Amino acid sequence: MFIISSINMFIAILDHLWYFISISIVVLKAIILFEDGDAIVSN
Repeated sequence: MFIISSINMFIAILDHLWYFISISIVVLKAIILFEDGDAIVSN
């Protein structure tokens, strides 16, 4: 029983981490595009 609840908690934490990481990636991409869109186009 304890093992099952641990796995469920681990999955829930991973879920939140993935959500946070996804938002971070989107924000970082937006910042990079906003700061130097010309550099990305030329490369």
